[in-house]
Amino acid sequence: MDDMDREFKRLLSQKTNDYESFVLHLTPKEALLIDWIFTVHSWDYDLFERLRSKEKINLRQRIGSAFLAYNSGKDEEETKILNNVLHPVEILKTELLELIVVVPNSYQIGIDDIGLSLKQKLYRSLLKIAPEQEG
Repeated sequence: MDDMDREFKRLLSQKTNDYESFVLHLTPKEALLIDWIFTVHSWDYDLFERLRSKEKINLRQRIGSAFLAYNSGKDEEETKILNNVLHPVEILKTELLELIVVVPNSYQIGIDDIGLSLKQKLYRSLLKIAPEQEG
């Protein structure tokens, strides 16, 4: 087990401050994946009801600005630029932990592996690792 695995297990075992928040910088495609995850589970009524909770609706509203930027350019060049703009989204620790569980390790949109980039952002936020600190 490497140091990162140990640190992650330690963090998960701690009592959490449900109101601790993080800021994720999401691309529109990453926001699209999060929204898709909430939508795809709507076939299970109990899960659908939990996804419709006030807290989940609030989370979806917070990722909405990033989601709406997807493919919103006036032309192909502007769309390409807008699809890569980072949107700051505040997220609670409980939401972060839930997303770590449900976001797939790999999910491709076009040639980009959005699942991997999003999962890495979630872990970096939880472990408080800045992208420039990576090995």
